[in-house]
Amino acid sequence: MRSMSDATKKYSVTLPEDLAEDARSRSGGAGLSAYVTRAVRREIERERLAELLEAMEAENGPSTPEGMDAALESYYRAAAEQSTSEVQRSSEGEAA
Repeated sequence: MRSMSDATKKYSVTLPEDLAEDARSRSGGAGLSAYVTRAVRREIERERLAELLEAMEAENGPSTPEGMDAALESYYRAAAEQSTSEVQRSSEGEAA
């Protein structure tokens, strides 16, 4: 997972006022931008997982509970490997 210290870019996003105020009140000390970043990351993760499951079903037929477990394990292993490599790249950049 990327940290908030990664390069960022400012965007303008329009939200319903009640949703924005609820998010702001729940964001605590981290702030609204960090809260929205986490929410968007979770949504993208869910969409990628759905895409993976769809591709696996297209290749192998309807999923079974065992197939779902295997898909989740594969997804989380890949996510952990990606996170580890991002941390390593970040550490190498700090050492330079």
